[in-house]
Amino acid sequence: MNARASINKVLFGFEKKRNNKRRKASIISPHLGTKKCHQSFAARVAVPADSTSLNLEPHAMVPLPIDWFHAAMMVFMTVTLIAPIRLLASFTIMIITSTIAFVANHSLKKPNQHPTARERILQALILVGIRLQLFFMGVHYIHIDRKGKRVSKLLVSNHITAMDSFILAWVEHTRCVICDEFFSKPFVGTILRALQFLDASETVCKLGGDPDNGRDIIKEALNSGHPDPILVFPQGTTARQDVITEFQDYSFSIPNQYITPVVLKFYDRLCPFLPWLHHNHWMHCFFLCCNFDNSLTVVFGEPVRPLGAVKSFKEKVQGQMAMLLNGSVTRHGYPDSVLLKEVVEKKHQINNLDQVIVKDWLDNFHLSNEDISNALNDFKHIDRDKSGSIDYLEFCKHFKVDENKLKTLQLFRCLDDSQSLTIEFHEFLTAFAISRKSNSSMARYLFKVCDTNGEGRIGLENFKQVFCNPEDTKVREFAEEFFSKLENSADKLEERQWMEKIKILGLEGFVGQGIQKYIFQQNHRGDGIDLQTEH
Repeated sequence: MNARASINKVLFGFEKKRNNKRRKASIISPHLGTKKCHQSFAARVAVPADSTSLNLEPHAMVPLPIDWFHAAMMVFMTVTLIAPIRLLASFTIMIITSTIAFVANHSLKKPNQHPTARERILQALILVGIRLQLFFMGVHYIHIDRKGKRVSKLLVSNHITAMDSFILAWVEHTRCVICDEFFSKPFVGTILRALQFLDASETVCKLGGDPDNGRDIIKEALNSGHPDPILVFPQGTTARQDVITEFQDYSFSIPNQYITPVVLKFYDRLCPFLPWLHHNHWMHCFFLCCNFDNSLTVVFGEPVRPLGAVKSFKEKVQGQMAMLLNGSVTRHGYPDSVLLKEVVEKKHQINNLDQVIVKDWLDNFHLSNEDISNALNDFKHIDRDKSGSIDYLEFCKHFKVDENKLKTLQLFRCLDDSQSLTIEFHEFLTAFAISRKSNSSMARYLFKVCDTNGEGRIGLENFKQVFCNPEDTKVREFAEEFFSKLENSADKLEERQWMEKIKILGLEGFVGQGIQKYIFQQNHRGDGIDLQTEH
């Protein structure tokens, strides 16, 4: 199986035969957090399944496969020179528009500066040029659907193509918060400055870092008295039309600021040419020109009142956008897009990549993107048969643990969440994490390691059975002392009781260090791996 086929395995609803239609995307419940649904592996480890809710959909960063119809369309549009002529005409209009923008920039020095009548005329001409450019790229018609009577000064929208900010600038004369790297691009940067778009760093726009800076940029623009509304793409990156990805927090933390949700709905909902995923800007524009019609509907929802915490406000807006879009919500975000891009470019064989949500691993195991990338390379090296998973002996060989010890077998079994007798990448990532960094959630792993008969309860006898080796003396001493504090030392504890007792005694960090030392570190040497312990 090649790399592309393995990536397609992520798509539950999108891996289909030629004549099969994708099942309708589920509409997210407006009561996020109360509906039981699937979670990423890292989230399930950190939080019990009965106390959280994550609506995990197929990986939103994977483009839809190009079927025979769209492949034939691309060949036809290329051979007949329609697509190249479209692209050339669009580029010509962009040069003319950027010339007008260059003139406007002589007097528009600041993004929040109030434009004069002359500058407004120049901005109107620029928007006319943008509309012509959109027309040549297939956006023949833009239908506007307003659900509310008014639009607030702050709007948030889904992000699908490179044209989105210009489409909404034409429709509502919005000023978009956009990554500062686009301002340095020839022609495009000149147009962005003339339309007084707001530049923010990649850390703010894509990674959701430095939320105070992002919030200050928006607050300054709103308080400047500029007549045009502010547009934010809170997803931080592009995704398919049928899925709303994870939002950044900074645009939802402005006190007393209503937010109007906006969704872009292209007529050709399942067109693989639309999403701007894993290819450069010119290739994306060429794909857009290969599509017969990129017309769309812009839907403005009712302004949402900011109530409660930032998280609940954000989820409320997400739910409304999903309902307007008739789509679903996923927790995948920009970091997952970076990881997926690496998998595709390096042709890694990875099954169930949708189980990896980078943010969960960062929050619960303190793994950075670089750590996950290193784990990806290790996994590829171990998986010599390119099956997308590793077996028990390969697992033991890599982590330098004794395959004949019961504690090693038990650890492998509790990591094997899919019960497939093999370790897939998201399961390997857990082992990669706990072999390096201590974490409070590791107490749950210790419970599972000691639960040898699967009855869901452990006692002192289980510890003595699993940790029976001479080097495990301190583990047995810990278990004896721990169970001696119970009313009856012979009692067995369920997982919930075990976790509560560990938390009351403040032993989370100690247990995490114990797993590292007595399962991994005692046998794990070499391979250039630095075993760290965070206190």
